Amino acid sequence: MPGAHRSDMPDAVRNVIDFGHTLTEYEVKAGLRKLNPTFTFDPGAKLGIYHPRQDQWQGIWHNERHITSMSRGTIPEYHVWSTAKDKQGNKRIVRIEMIGWRHTFQQLVRAKIHNVTWRSLCATFNVPFKYNLRQPAGEKKNTVEIA
Repeated sequence: MPGAHRSDMPDAVRNVIDFGHTLTEYEVKAGLRKLNPTFTFDPGAKLGIYHPRQDQWQGIWHNERHITSMSRGTIPEYHVWSTAKDKQGNKRIVRIEMIGWRHTFQQLVRAKIHNVTWRSLCATFNVPFKYNLRQPAGEKKNTVEIA
């Protein structure tokens, strides 16, 4: 969804974001359950437990243990950040608006869950493996700027 405008972000956000290779939350849920059927998603919402970003993020759990979180809806390849200028005029990160799937997958691999490796994730989701999760040099960063 390169060049997609996030209309659900704050009114002050006026620029266009490049999401990279996107996945949907439904693709991620189905793919992860295919790799390991013991994954559960957002049990807090099912149990009536509230968290402030519940409408944007959901937890990924394995064997009743929280592993990481992922965005809802369309998931970008890398994090999308909100930034603002401080009193000195320097940009600083305000908060994460969307959690990138590469970060989510990295956390799942680090948790050493049966059948969840970079190789199995890349094959399941048909995405290329990248050793460095940072933005490639010279590419536009996925940053949302608050005016």
